[in-house]
Amino acid sequence: MRRYLRARQLIDHKDGYHIFKMNVTTFAVTELKVNLTGIVGPGLAVDGGGNMYVSSYDNDEVAVFAPGSENPTRIISGGEQDLAVTRDGTLYAMTGAGVEEYRPGSSSPDNIINEPGGNVGFGVAIGPAH
Repeated sequence: MRRYLRARQLIDHKDGYHIFKMNVTTFAVTELKVNLTGIVGPGLAVDGGGNMYVSSYDNDEVAVFAPGSENPTRIISGGEQDLAVTRDGTLYAMTGAGVEEYRPGSSSPDNIINEPGGNVGFGVAIGPAH
């Protein structure tokens, strides 16, 4: 099993963002070689196929990296804040107005879940059944 961590949780990010992979058995940490040019966090999620999703609030999009890819293999418009993804690749992306749902392969929201009363949340999570 692998876990992905945001660099700002491990090191100061004055020189840009870095993403690390940690083996939870050995606790060995290695940096993933991905091109994060123009991508300014904060969301990061990994689906069951190993695809990594990184949100960017600067340009209001999500970059999708296939396993082993240094450059994004797909760009999804929207979802500038926190991310959660199911095993099958359904992406839930937090925005300033609510949560956008993207079905696998979709580049635009298939469903928008608005925050009740216009309140803006700070995160999104998927339960263990997904």
